[in-house]
Amino acid sequence: MTNEERDINKEIKQVDLTGGEEAKLLGEIVFEDVLKGQRKHRYSANKVDFAFNRLCDLHPVGNRVEGGLLVSVVTPLADEYDAYEKSRCLLESSGEGGHVIFRLGNDDGLGRELRAYIQTDKYLKQKNDGTLPQSTLRILSERGQDNQHRRERLVKLLGDMLAGAEVYAAGEPLKPKAGKPEGMLRSRWST
Repeated sequence: MTNEERDINKEIKQVDLTGGEEAKLLGEIVFEDVLKGQRKHRYSANKVDFAFNRLCDLHPVGNRVEGGLLVSVVTPLADEYDAYEKSRCLLESSGEGGHVIFRLGNDDGLGRELRAYIQTDKYLKQKNDGTLPQSTLRILSERGQDNQHRRERLVKLLGDMLAGAEVYAAGEPLKPKAGKPEGMLRSRWST
């Protein structure tokens, strides 16, 4: 690694993150990439659509729909993650006229990968102004490609975590019958 590459890596690690950036990106990846942008569920018995209001670590994702079913994903990066034990999930899922909670398992690599992705993305947007030397542009391009791969890893990791999540709705623990994460919100459920 050249001195310039080391300097850029050091600068990337020093990029500041704001409190909501992690939750915003988590919500985007979970609901848009993993769950494929689903915004409603069709109840097969009467063929009625129910819109979703989406939360990730208690931060809203997208627009809120009046009367929508609340779908909340709690990741290990949530401030209150440890407080979301089974009894709290059962209690909270029975409120607000319909609430589904996905409590993801813990994975130590999630926070590290997520922070690295956000820091690199912010750094590249700030730094890449076109007036830089060719060697710097090459390094930034490589960091951008690495970051694309990092996002792909995050999508896979969060998909795996969602597939293995504890799920609660209407005060009951549920087991989705869908095998893939994107089918979980359309899934039939068993208690």
